[in-house]
Amino acid sequence: MERDGERWILNIEKEPYEEMGIDFVTDLFDGLKKCHNKCIFCFVDQTPPGMRHQVYVKDDDYRLSFLYGNFITLNNTAEVDLKRIIDLRLSPLYISVHTLNSSVRKLLFGIKSEDNIYEKLRFLVKRNIELHTQIVLCNGINDGKELDETIEKLSKLYPCVRSIGVVPVGLTRYRKGLYPLIPYNSISAYRVIKQVEEWQKRFRKTIKTNLVFLADEFYILSGRKFPSFRHYEGFYQLENGIGMAANFLSPLLRKKVKFHFNRKITIVTGKASLEILEQLKNYIYGSELQILQCPSFFWGDSITVTGLLTGEDIYRTLKNIDTEEDIFIPENSLRKDGFFLDDMSVECLGKRLGKNIHSFSGSALDFLKFMEENKYAKPCCSNCRTS
Repeated sequence: MERDGERWILNIEKEPYEEMGIDFVTDLFDGLKKCHNKCIFCFVDQTPPGMRHQVYVKDDDYRLSFLYGNFITLNNTAEVDLKRIIDLRLSPLYISVHTLNSSVRKLLFGIKSEDNIYEKLRFLVKRNIELHTQIVLCNGINDGKELDETIEKLSKLYPCVRSIGVVPVGLTRYRKGLYPLIPYNSISAYRVIKQVEEWQKRFRKTIKTNLVFLADEFYILSGRKFPSFRHYEGFYQLENGIGMAANFLSPLLRKKVKFHFNRKITIVTGKASLEILEQLKNYIYGSELQILQCPSFFWGDSITVTGLLTGEDIYRTLKNIDTEEDIFIPENSLRKDGFFLDDMSVECLGKRLGKNIHSFSGSALDFLKFMEENKYAKPCCSNCRTS
């Protein structure tokens, strides 16, 4: 290490799983590997000006993929990087594939030359690097027959390709001058579900796994019920919005207990999570719990996930509502530093509204246990248990 211009060499004795007690200034010592693609659906390109610098950074760094599960394209990964991945056994990695059709890849990624993605994937899996892949589905471009071909080719790399996540493209209201993309609706989302279900049936028969998993948003758009907890196996792409509903509700369904609330509370959520959170009411006596849908004023109506709500969105939703109860927001709407995407803090939001604002994380059962521990609620007697 270097301190005050002087270099030290230290020997540290510790148990195998004991922390070293050293904090690094940055996770990357030679700078971030940036993305040079020009994807027609890039979310950064759909972000308005005026936000903090980090929001506009496009990373495509395999080290962040290994450390934090960031999706990378491998288009910006050189041969020396691939060899380093092998040497350091950086596994699993999270790869944005989208399609394996060369001409469609050039359109989606905004690239002009061949990127040899399938050869790169084969290089990694032959050396036992586990991969979780995603397909951001763009209506009329890489779905339908293109999706079938992508899933089929990726499945040939199983078991090292451990999962294939299929998520709908996210479109904000800031798309002026960008490639025209069509959002999914109830009919087109249902079509995707039926198509992927056929693949899941085939894979369960041949390789004893679903392998390909759909984002919750497809089920919400189509009005279909969410699959069961077991359907998602290892919940390989939970942070990608795949299996969040099942993961949230399942522990509570198994517990089969009801709660009585001592005071009223309100949970604020995006449209995508509204139906999921409404199911909490099945485990609560009385009308003490209110679930309030918050529109995405900032990004636009087509963005419905709670994780992209801003502080201003929540303020505009609550400012004219006359209520004295405490307000709860899912923790995934906050960055790690406790701020919303628009740099408003929870404390600032609470002061502007004149209300107590709390965040919560975990499953539905975790939430109700939090309510119990903080004297908001208590479990009912055994006679009140759900059937």
